[in-house]
Amino acid sequence: MNILIWSPFLQKVGTTSNVCNLIHGIIKYSKHNINSIKVILNHLEIDIKKLKLSSELKQEGSSNELLINLTKNLSCDTYMCGGGAEGYQNIALFEKNNVKLLHQKFEHPVYNQYKQHDFVKGLSIIDCLMNIGWEETSYKIKSG
Repeated sequence: MNILIWSPFLQKVGTTSNVCNLIHGIIKYSKHNINSIKVILNHLEIDIKKLKLSSELKQEGSSNELLINLTKNLSCDTYMCGGGAEGYQNIALFEKNNVKLLHQKFEHPVYNQYKQHDFVKGLSIIDCLMNIGWEETSYKIKSG
């Protein structure tokens, strides 16, 4: 996204350059996150060619239709959804479009965390890497 395209509009509505700078920083940060994910996956010897960003795909529809279309654009017949998705996904619409829903039943791997008595789950892979290193993290991911 080119923030300069928005500058005349932002000036017209009285938005300061601070907003532009903040938004530009957020965009740069998201690109940094994607790059960080790719670097970590490469180091863990996970094939990043299989990593697809929805922003790189043709996007049509919203909500359930968007998920179905993205799945089909990748020539897939199954969409894996995370926990809590049951509340908003239209199962009938997925069935009508011949896309199976696979509900992920993620169980957080447990590992020793520095100075923690009880395991704190839901942290990023960086916590795992810092606590147990590359090899054990790779093993936990690949052994599933």
